[in-house]
Amino acid sequence: MLTPSVYDTLLLGQVNLLVAACVLGALVCTRGERGRWRDPLAGALIALATLIKVYPAAYALAFVFRRRIRALTGFGLVLAAGIWFGAGLSGGPQPTRDYLARVLPRLALQPAARVENQSLLAAVSRMTSRTELEFRVSLAERTARLALAPALDAPRAGRALALLARVAVVLILLSLLARRAASQVEPWGSDAAFALITVSVLLANSISWTYYFVLLVMPAAYLIRSGAGRRTGVRVPLLAAAFLLLINRYWVPLLYWTWSPWVTIEGCAAVVILWVLVVREVARTRRSLSPP
Repeated sequence: MLTPSVYDTLLLGQVNLLVAACVLGALVCTRGERGRWRDPLAGALIALATLIKVYPAAYALAFVFRRRIRALTGFGLVLAAGIWFGAGLSGGPQPTRDYLARVLPRLALQPAARVENQSLLAAVSRMTSRTELEFRVSLAERTARLALAPALDAPRAGRALALLARVAVVLILLSLLARRAASQVEPWGSDAAFALITVSVLLANSISWTYYFVLLVMPAAYLIRSGAGRRTGVRVPLLAAAFLLLINRYWVPLLYWTWSPWVTIEGCAAVVILWVLVVREVARTRRSLSPP
């Protein structure tokens, strides 16, 4: 409860704890044997999370590649019902269309302006181009602006690098999920799938606010539960990621010591570390359980 992501979520009245509860509930439902009600409930919970925020829809990939037809059915029915109900309350589908067609693209045009955005795109943008940062100076609505020089002034190269990195993250995610679907054994289950999707979405998304980091409990729990956390090669990077997540909230006072863009990407760096650890653990588990 004392982690920065939970604190900020509660302080700002965000709904990310509710999203995390829905996703964790879906994870619990898909663990173990398939049941008549467990899979539809898992799909319904992911649909509820998607109706709150768009990005949890990515967790439906776990149902697709693990062939959970009932879960996909529950996801589709609840999502369609929620969109229909929401359109009825708001006077039609136009507000939803405006949000998807205008609001989201506008937010993605300048992803680096808010340090709370710790996606790959935002982090690389702050490192490779001059950035006008916006941040609150008090609990009131007062904001301040700060011009931050890049570590390497190469905006075009930065955009290309960010695009390639995001595409690579998505392709690796799809590749690992597809290999699981084609395997004749059960190399890894819902824990690994949800952990992998979590870190991949946080990196590949155009906007990944630090409030979303409440979801990192899943990859952390997966690494610890799988036994990887007891290995020195995993324990040290895991502790480093936890430290980076802790200091990420204090980037403003850190800027008083050093006017460097490096102090604005700690959250993204932590997610990158977790992504590497999860991908490596999933690949290691697959090899150990594959038939000879």
